[in-house]
Amino acid sequence: MSFSGNAALEYVSYRFGTPAFDVKECQLRGVTYSAPLRVKVRLIIYDRDSSNKAIKDIKEQEVYMGKSP
Repeated sequence: MSFSGNAALEYVSYRFGTPAFDVKECQLRGVTYSAPLRVKVRLIIYDRDSSNKAIKDIKEQEVYMGKSP
């Protein structure tokens, strides 16, 4: 929930993508075996003028969070 109470950000799910290289290829290249991590979040925006916290808009998006070794 935001400080003003007008919005909330909710965690929905996460997923790991496919690594760019397999384990053997990573060893040959001298790089880490990592996969991209993506998180799906939901932003809920509430109507300011409503006294009963009516939902004004909902947006859902997948966000790239980085690589996980």
